[in-house]
Amino acid sequence: MKFLKFIGWTLLILIVLIVIFIVTIGILSSSDDTLEIITEKNNNLRLDKTELHFLSFPLSPDTNQNDLSSLLSDADRINHTDFILFQNVDENNNGFDEKVFLNNLFDSYNSWFSYTKKTLISLFPLDNIRFNLYSGSMTFSKYAAESSVKRLLPSVVNQTFSLTTSNPSLQILEFNTENNSELFIINLENIPINKTATAREDFLDYLKEDLINKLPEDAYVIISGNWFYTLPGILTEKPDTEKIPLDWTPSGWQWVYDINGNDTYGILISDNMTIQAMKAFDGLTTKPLSVVLSLK
Repeated sequence: MKFLKFIGWTLLILIVLIVIFIVTIGILSSSDDTLEIITEKNNNLRLDKTELHFLSFPLSPDTNQNDLSSLLSDADRINHTDFILFQNVDENNNGFDEKVFLNNLFDSYNSWFSYTKKTLISLFPLDNIRFNLYSGSMTFSKYAAESSVKRLLPSVVNQTFSLTTSNPSLQILEFNTENNSELFIINLENIPINKTATAREDFLDYLKEDLINKLPEDAYVIISGNWFYTLPGILTEKPDTEKIPLDWTPSGWQWVYDINGNDTYGILISDNMTIQAMKAFDGLTTKPLSVVLSLK
C-alpha cells in the first residue's frame, strides 16, 4: 500500500512539474506584437526616386556564415538596394547570431526586428529539437519610416502556449515619397501549424480584408516573404488546401517568385508598380529574390 501511495505521489509531482514547465515556456514564448526599432539613422530621408531596388532574403537553419557573408558582400548587388527583407533570422544558429551579423553589415540602414519564435525549447519537429530558439523577421531601409508595426497573423493554436510552431506575423512599414504618396513594405512570415482549409482561408481573408483592402487605394504595396502556401501560377500536385487560389490575387497585382525555387516564397506587388527586372540568387538552400520596380 505504501508503495502504491509513493507511486501516486510521484506521478502527481511529475504532472505538476510538467504543467509548470509548459506554463513557463508559454510565458517566455513570443506572442506579443512588439516590433523592435534597432536603428533609425536616416530620420529625415524620404523616398525621392521612382525606381526601387528591393531584396527579399529567406534564411534557414542550414545557413552558413561564410556563404551568407559572401553573398551579401557583393557590392553590385547590395549598394543600390533600397529595401532588404530577411525572414527566419536566428540569434543562435549553431552559435552564429545572424541578427547581430546583419545589423553590423547594414549599419548605415534603418532597421527593424520582430520575433516569430522566442522560446527556451522547441519540441517540433521531433527530428530538429532546438534549445534557446530566438528568431524573427528583419527589415532594412535606406529611408525613414513614417510608421512601423508588427501584427500577429491568424493561427489555429493558442500562441501563448505553442511549443510546436513559430508565431506567424508580419511587419508593416509605411514610407512617404516626395510627392506624398504612401509606400507600404510588408515583411511576411506565415508558419501555421496545420495545412487545413480553415487555416488557409483565415490567413488569406485576413491579408485581403483586414490589411490590403484597408490600405489607401492609391498606395504602393509590396508584400514579401514566406506565404506557407503554394503561390498562384505554380504547377503542383499539392491539394488545394496547400495552394493560394488564382482568383485570390487582387486585380492587376503581380507575383514575383523563382519557378525553380521554394514554391511558397515570393513577392506580391500592387498594380501601380512595374517590374523592371527580377533575379533569384544561388548560393543558399533558400534563394533570395532581387527585384527592380518603377512607380507609376
